[in-house]
Amino acid sequence: MSARVPPVLSAIVFAAACGGDAPPTDDDSATADDDTALDDDTTPADDDTSPARKRPRVLGHRGMGSNDGGNPHAENSLGSFLAALQAGADGVELDVQLTSDAVMVVAHDEELDRTTTCTGCFIDRTLAELDACEAHAEDPTQDLQPIPTLEEVVDALPVDAFLEIEAKGFDVPGSSCRGPYADEAAVAAAKAEALVAFVDERGLLDRVHLTSFVPEAVARVEDLAPEIDTGLLWYTGVVDDMVTLALDAGVDAMDVHQAVLYADTTAEAFALAGLRLWTWGVVTEADVDRVLAHQPEEIITDHPDTVIPWVDAWVQGG
Repeated sequence: MSARVPPVLSAIVFAAACGGDAPPTDDDSATADDDTALDDDTTPADDDTSPARKRPRVLGHRGMGSNDGGNPHAENSLGSFLAALQAGADGVELDVQLTSDAVMVVAHDEELDRTTTCTGCFIDRTLAELDACEAHAEDPTQDLQPIPTLEEVVDALPVDAFLEIEAKGFDVPGSSCRGPYADEAAVAAAKAEALVAFVDERGLLDRVHLTSFVPEAVARVEDLAPEIDTGLLWYTGVVDDMVTLALDAGVDAMDVHQAVLYADTTAEAFALAGLRLWTWGVVTEADVDRVLAHQPEEIITDHPDTVIPWVDAWVQGG
């Protein structure tokens, strides 16, 4: 049986890298040699250390990533979140499910089967019943940990760790894990309502971004607390349709998979609509270079340990 009280955890201090030196400026008294020097790759127009290269936040996706690819960490666990911060992440992305007694627990799937030692639906179990279950890594014998509540995660992380929290819909289309709710939209909206109350209770307004793939969920956040920062998650579809859904829901940002940014017009469409850009699924150095060209506010990655040095190098013109 897993204890619900997490171990005492020490705060982690981390710093974000800044941009480089200011570019050179023309001077009326410059010599011919000086003019020649300004014609090389360090001219103001081409200076890679320009302040325009603003560093985005980097968040650990489910901490140090999902339960695949040999990841030794249990996704969405306290250990995984702390490991992401130790790797230099500015915060974490996490997912919430509701128990039958309306407690928010941190897990990606509506079913326990893939990521825990139990089976069935989160929404069909009380928090006390979940004490008999443990989260695990891809190898179900590794990194066994209690399934954390959202409250336990917030208590365990440093006060400056940023949180992107997703109000989950259904990971499995047509899922039967609905509890008392009629459909996916109703389930996700109930999670959104619980999150709004939690953000207010814990004073988290300045360190959270609430998201969902379900437009009704983020629209509910906007109805109840428009001051909370929100984003609509998007993986695939028609850009104009997604912009319309985002504007109808009243969200502040589009949270998109990095693959959709292969087309420059995608980010341009968001900017024209007044939607800020967040991106996830960033894995390789090529991903970093491509998405940073669009100046996202946040990058969410399964690999903060490798992605953060690439982000910092890009910011510094490397």
